[in-house]
Amino acid sequence: MKACLVPKNIMPRFFSPKLDKDQKNISLLDKDEIHHLVDVLRLKVGNEVTIFNGEGLEARTIISSISHKEAIFEVISFYEKARTYPLLVLACAIPKRSKFETIIEKCTELGIDEIIPLKTQRTEIAKTAENLARRHHRYEDVAINACKQSQRFFLPKVHPVTKFDQALAGIFQNDLALIGSLKDPTQRLCDLTQGQLQAKNRILIFIGPEGDFTDEEIHHAIGQGCIPITLGSNVLKVETAAIATVAYLSLQFRS
Repeated sequence: MKACLVPKNIMPRFFSPKLDKDQKNISLLDKDEIHHLVDVLRLKVGNEVTIFNGEGLEARTIISSISHKEAIFEVISFYEKARTYPLLVLACAIPKRSKFETIIEKCTELGIDEIIPLKTQRTEIAKTAENLARRHHRYEDVAINACKQSQRFFLPKVHPVTKFDQALAGIFQNDLALIGSLKDPTQRLCDLTQGQLQAKNRILIFIGPEGDFTDEEIHHAIGQGCIPITLGSNVLKVETAAIATVAYLSLQFRS
């Protein structure tokens, strides 16, 4: 079996939420990260890697010791990135099977800041607390891996499954809230102005389930200040609508 080769000019990245700028040496104990470092990438003492904390801080390091239980890195330098744009929040109904993991992965690559798995009137999800907790942990792992792959500084926050009404109650005064709708009247997403996007603290995107939001849910959302939007005449699957909307908005004020 061939070793996994690291592409040129892309340094391997590992996640450590406790990383801070006072550290001269960093210890990595997470078994999944150690497995990736030792068994997948097959890195050795002396190899350079990047450690990030998901909150804008990265450390360029050299591996000083390594085993199947712990890796220790010597810090060469730190780099810190600040947020200079509105937060982008996706509140999306959970589709069937593992499609929501695809939504998390792709939207993380595109720059989403928060992801809210929505329970709507037409959403079917696992009901036990154990299943929900296991699913939430899996969602967080997907986000971390996508963040590592895409070289992102900021790890998106993945919320627990949230009821639609509760998500609407979290809309604040200086937020721009958008809700995808198949029923007129709607505004085209491409007609939003740069002023509308840049002047807000957060941009929230509500994407409905298969069959769309109910009339009652749309009416409630509009009452909470949401703007009904459309991506065009084609009826899109949940994952397509979510990824397309996040991609468009991310490119509008982050490119």
